[in-house]
Amino acid sequence: MSNTETEKDNELPENPKRAILVSIIAGCVIICGAFYIYQDILELEVTGGTRRVQWMIYLVYQALGAKGVLVAISSVGLFCFYHAYRLYRKLKG
Repeated sequence: MSNTETEKDNELPENPKRAILVSIIAGCVIICGAFYIYQDILELEVTGGTRRVQWMIYLVYQALGAKGVLVAISSVGLFCFYHAYRLYRKLKG
């Protein structure tokens, strides 16, 4: 790894506090959306209906079921929280 790549990794965005806030809000929205989709899938399993979904959600559902969809989408939200934490540590560090 060159020095320029290391320096680029240590750089903060222009407004780090805003970036942290946006990452936290995005994480919350994504996790709430994951629970909404999970509840919707459970309801469709009970009532027996159909719904159009993204192909990635369909593949995860076919492989892992409704809980797999919840975990997969929630992991993206958790990554947003991790990103906010890394920015916070750089800001304080």
